[in-house]
Amino acid sequence: MVWTLTGIDNTNDDVYGRVYLGGTWKDRALLSDPALGAKSGLTINGSGNQFIAAWAQGPNVGFPIAYVNRYDGTTWETNPLALEDPLTTTSASSYVKTVPLGNGHYMAMWLKEVTPGVKRQDSKFVQAP
Repeated sequence: MVWTLTGIDNTNDDVYGRVYLGGTWKDRALLSDPALGAKSGLTINGSGNQFIAAWAQGPNVGFPIAYVNRYDGTTWETNPLALEDPLTTTSASSYVKTVPLGNGHYMAMWLKEVTPGVKRQDSKFVQAP
């Protein structure tokens, strides 16, 4: 399960995750970068003991981009994986979703605002850890 919670600074939402394996809830983990705010598109997918969480995250000023974090059966990754280059993106991403493709592979998809009111779909292949 994944969820957002307002951070200590009361301005950014952080993304947290927990998994249920072997009849036990594992400890919650911070999945996002606490310096950036989670914006939208919070989703989780999994197979066996591997999971992937996805969301849009970005600065209060600037453009949010798509991120994922992967659970390898023991722990979540320490740093979320940016699906776009935060230094070159020129528009906001939102509504990030993942689709399982089998064998620990996923397709992450999100909407990208190219001009005000005009959006296109972007996607990226993501492999479980």
